[in-house]
Amino acid sequence: MIRRNIFEETERLSVLRILIETYEGIAAMTIRRIRNSVLQNREFYAGLSDLFAEIKSAYAKDLRSLMVKRGIKQALADGAKAKSLSLIRRNGKTVYVLLSSNTGLYGEIIGKTFALFVKNIRWSDADCVIVGRVGRMLFESAMPQKKFSYFDFPDTHVSRADLEEITKFLHQYENVVVFHGAFRSFIDQHPALSRVSGDERLLGEEASGSVSYIFEPSLEDIMVFFESEIFASLLGQVFYESRLAKVASRLMVLDRASTNVDDALRRSFFKQRQAGHQLSNKKQINAMSGVALWG
Repeated sequence: MIRRNIFEETERLSVLRILIETYEGIAAMTIRRIRNSVLQNREFYAGLSDLFAEIKSAYAKDLRSLMVKRGIKQALADGAKAKSLSLIRRNGKTVYVLLSSNTGLYGEIIGKTFALFVKNIRWSDADCVIVGRVGRMLFESAMPQKKFSYFDFPDTHVSRADLEEITKFLHQYENVVVFHGAFRSFIDQHPALSRVSGDERLLGEEASGSVSYIFEPSLEDIMVFFESEIFASLLGQVFYESRLAKVASRLMVLDRASTNVDDALRRSFFKQRQAGHQLSNKKQINAMSGVALWG
């Protein structure tokens, strides 16, 4: 009976090893497919955001005039910072967005990102948006009295339809801060926050105003386009960053699981050999006992 249990355990471990290898292959293939594009887009959007910030700072006076023309009241004082200038009507609020997952097996990155999110939201009056069922479960457990908006989102790919729905909802906010996993290397993924309102590069010193641009068709049209398109693009980039970090974290989890299964298989094979030796010894003892009885 014990020997049969050992063989069954070995068979289960072998099947589990094949399953882990399959998931490892899928994760590695996904990383190879999206890693380069995510890292290249990271640099591109950082430069685009720098340009947007520079224009807002250099043309702050013109933008205030355009805001008056559009009837937008906020941030019209002469001392208003450039990052407060916007030609799109917003609600003046801040929203914190958590990007989590729908399933487990993503290692520590989801928990660490959630911990960073809770640390920032606990003493803030900002609105909350949770993306992913795991994040919703964690948030409802940690802060049951806190209201939040929820969006489902697939783990297997970045859905354009779902992303457009989330983008449309977030576009009403003055400031959008997204908490997500960030990819550094295959063995290093860390929680991060990104301000995707199109002005996160304005946290330091503002431009001196010496920069000069020629706008076609006009500064107003360019700024509205920047505010709409940069916001959507930065938000999409954050979703890809989050997915890359989650897949890399999953690959590390699977690699550790593979090592543990290999160790368990070695122990199981050793138990099989041990059980085989014990069975052989028992047969020899029984044979010798029979010979002694007949002798």
